[in-house]
Amino acid sequence: MGHPAVLVVSPVIRPWLSKAVRYRVNDLTLLSYSEIPDDQTVKVVHTVHAETR
Repeated sequence: MGHPAVLVVSPVIRPWLSKAVRYRVNDLTLLSYSEIPDDQTVKVVHTVHAETR
């Protein structure tokens, strides 16, 4: 679609995940929910779920 890739995650995992993907995924912006201003709209394109074992 030509839009930048943004992954929005829990503030708890953002620091860890940011370090994990920083040099492996080009052009990916990683944000936590708390970093999105209240007046900014977000269009969810896809949701990723993880199951516990």
